[in-house]
Amino acid sequence: MPPVSKPHSMAARLSVATVEKSNLARLAAGTVQEGEYLFLDSGSTNLAIVQYLPEDKNITVATNSIHIAAEIFSRGDLPLMMVGGDVSPVVGGCVDAAAVALVEGLNIDRCFIGACAISPSSGLSVHDFADSIFKRTLIRRSSISVVMVTIDKLHDRAPHVVATGSEIDILIVGNEFSPTDRDALVTAGYSLMKNSDRPVVSR
Repeated sequence: MPPVSKPHSMAARLSVATVEKSNLARLAAGTVQEGEYLFLDSGSTNLAIVQYLPEDKNITVATNSIHIAAEIFSRGDLPLMMVGGDVSPVVGGCVDAAAVALVEGLNIDRCFIGACAISPSSGLSVHDFADSIFKRTLIRRSSISVVMVTIDKLHDRAPHVVATGSEIDILIVGNEFSPTDRDALVTAGYSLMKNSDRPVVSR
């Protein structure tokens, strides 16, 4: 196993791999269905989704991210629900006990989970313990869970496990992932989506 990677602040992540994140976000937004209650978990890749969310599908967006909330609010055309609490500078949003308690009371149609690291062997993981609890709660309260992953997070490892492949409904990857990478993730139980509007593998 590789050594555990070091966390980077949300501010530092905003300017990294912007084209790759934009491509993933466009594909992710295409999965959104009419009338869904969405949750955008804090993360720079999830922030990129905001510009691609449709304005004509009667969707509502909830988030724990101050950056995402500000972008949704600036759009002015989507109902917004903000999950509050103490803001983590690393996570870029609220993941404390108050935030978890609020999410426990939501029925979420589709959540987009932020990822620090992903591996076929060790699953989806994050650096912050409270963040891992928050994300597991999100997955449990959501009908569909979606994760977008940039190539730099593949085969990386963070201390706190959020989910295994079988617990994530859709994993969205880009062209940067080789066929070998994708095959390894599919073997680990992930349902991949790549450069199309349909999953490559459906469970």
